[in-house]
This record gives sequence, C-alpha cells and structure tokens, in this order.
Amino acid sequence: MSSNRKFSFIIIIAVCVFFSFSLISEENMTLKALAESIETYRGQEIEMLFRLRNHSEHFKTITFYDKNNHDIVFDISDRRKDKIIKSNLRTMHEGSIYRVIFTVEGIDSKGKIQGRIKSFTMELLERLP
Repeated sequence: MSSNRKFSFIIIIAVCVFFSFSLISEENMTLKALAESIETYRGQEIEMLFRLRNHSEHFKTITFYDKNNHDIVFDISDRRKDKIIKSNLRTMHEGSIYRVIFTVEGIDSKGKIQGRIKSFTMELLERLP
C-alpha cells in the first residue's frame, strides 16, 4: 500500500471515530437503563428509538415512550422556531416509531430523565428509498 493510501485510510478512520464519539446511538437501550447510568451520558447527544405518545400545543411538550412503556417528555416551547422540528410537528402520528436525537442533561428529583430534544424523524421514512 502506498503512503498516500495509508494516510487516506488513517484520515477516514479518524473521521469515523470522531463522529462515533459525538453522537451515541442506543437503539436498544431503555430509559430505565439510561437513568441508571446517567453520569455516563450526561452532556452527550444520544439517539434512541421511541414511539410518540402525544404532543401538546397548550403545554408546548412532546412525549415519547420506549419499549418498556416509560415516558420521556421534551419541552418544545423554545424549539418552535426551528424549521425541522416545526415541520415534523405537523406530520406526527401517535404510536409511530421515531428516531429521537437529544442531549442528556440529568435526572430530576422524581427519577425522570431531563434532556433537550435536537431532532426527531419518523423511522419508517428513513427506510424509504
């Protein structure tokens, strides 16, 4: 292998490693497991699969639940200006599976996970060609 190819290969590996550390994808993790190891994930961006429970225009919240039926509620009052989230809010369907990316902030006094939602997309739409 030539030195240019080796260098290119090393750069590609470095970029892949960098992106894998910036977003943690935990599709099979539950909210209970996340809460138990909250210190590991605090401040990290994490990606999980959830089902949509409901969306409240009045309270400016969106609620998802995991496979064990545990809820996570996100405040979307400050995110309404974001075009991506705003467009997703118009096409939401309760019970559908969504890929949710959020930043883990901590845990409240009741043991519920606190986080800031970054984006959510319907998982079914990602599988379409």
